[in-house]
Amino acid sequence: MSTHKRKWQKSEKLAALAMYKKEGVSATRRQFQISMTRFYKWKEKFEALGESAFEDNEKSQVSTDNKYLIEEDKRLKLIIVEKELKLMIPEELLKKSPY
Repeated sequence: MSTHKRKWQKSEKLAALAMYKKEGVSATRRQFQISMTRFYKWKEKFEALGESAFEDNEKSQVSTDNKYLIEEDKRLKLIIVEKELKLMIPEELLKKSPY
């Protein structure tokens, strides 16, 4: 078993994500011979930062602070959705009330 790490080019990562949209995760992983974890990390980075997530230079690498802010943004969006649902449920119940 080789301990050599494969260096993926930006174009390869983007091609894998494009294939995923057309053919799904399983076919993409087989074609590119990548793990589920690696694929979903690429997908998450791309959804958060677009193509710039795969730039090779160090300046474009997501810093620890940016990663934290992205995660915090996800948590806050989830909180907002939960609160909106809590508000919508009583409104829907009142609309359905026969009185």
